[in-house]
Amino acid sequence: MNGADSGLQPQRTALAWSRTGLAVFVNALLALRTGAQLGMTFVVTLGIVLLFAAAGIVACGVWRQRYLAHSHAPIAPSVSMIRGVVITRWLACAAGLVSILVTLVPG
Repeated sequence: MNGADSGLQPQRTALAWSRTGLAVFVNALLALRTGAQLGMTFVVTLGIVLLFAAAGIVACGVWRQRYLAHSHAPIAPSVSMIRGVVITRWLACAAGLVSILVTLVPG
């Protein structure tokens, strides 16, 4: 690492968790709105699941930021946390795409 940027990677990673949670939250709202407008129970259910997942991701990001603020030894997130976030991000992408595609299909 170079001088001025030394040691900031853990903090950037913690902030990335918060940004990911925000992105999942926005997709969840999009899915909820579309599902409610079109009466699609599956899309509404997916939106609700994504809301809880977004809360979990933000909670992990906040935990990581607090941990890093009180400790000088950064730790990596567990493999299960990373897998959960990856799966949630794919679900959020799918929900966003389904929400958009459903509104484009006539009838």
